[in-house]
Formats: sequence, structure tokens, C-alpha cells
Amino acid sequence: MLCECGCSRELIGRQKRFASGCREKSWSNARKIGAGKIQAVLSQAVNGPVVQVPLFDGRTYNHRSDGARLTRQYKRVFDLMADSQWRTLDEISRATGDQHQSISARLRDFRKIRFGGHTVERRPRGDRERGLFEYRLIVNQEA
Repeated sequence: MLCECGCSRELIGRQKRFASGCREKSWSNARKIGAGKIQAVLSQAVNGPVVQVPLFDGRTYNHRSDGARLTRQYKRVFDLMADSQWRTLDEISRATGDQHQSISARLRDFRKIRFGGHTVERRPRGDRERGLFEYRLIVNQEA
């Protein structure tokens, strides 16, 4: 798969996630930052100047209106879940004040390399037929 930014670079593995739009620079910067420094980058985005690397993306994402909000949300959910306790989306929502859909998106973000490559485990709570699941974050210590 070739990068869509026009650089004609061959993308392999996880790089393919960054192929839409002009992501060649983003992938390069994300690699330079490394998973180990992602918390500092997130902190900088909330408390300091705008981050060079677009941490969040997507078709409807607008950095100007969404960047700081999503970064603060990421930090709230991460700070709560970093203790590796099992919690349902509702329990996380009550503790952070965020909506279930947003929490679910942040849990998916935790798994991404650019957000630390953490492990998010999921298991049913109680009778599986109820459809209630709980989640636990295992922080990547190498990040």
C-alpha cells in the first residue's frame, strides 16, 4: 500500500492506518515521539502549545474545535483507569462525567501505538445475556 500524500512511500504494518489523507508526516512524527512520551504530549496539548502531531483523527475531526476537548477527555479516562480496576462504561461515566460513546472511543484510543499501545481488557459482568461488560486498562510500562 502506498502513502496517499503523494510521497510514494510503501506503507507496511501499522503504518497503513495513517494512509488516509496526508498522514506521512503524522506517522513519522508519531514514531519520533514514541509511545513512551505520549503522556507528555497529551499534557502539553492540554496545558501548553498546540501539539505538532495530530493525535486524534477521523472524517469529522476538527483539531481547532475537538483537539483540546478530546485530549482532556482522554486524560480523565486514563487517570481513572490507570489503576487497572475493572469498571463498566456507566461507572467510568459517573466518575468522569463523559458519555458512554466517548469513553468507548477513548478505550479504543488507549490501544493505539500513538496513545501508548496499552492493553484494554473486556469481560462480561454478571449474566452475559444482559450484555453488560466491564473494562480494565493495563498500562504499557514501556510507554
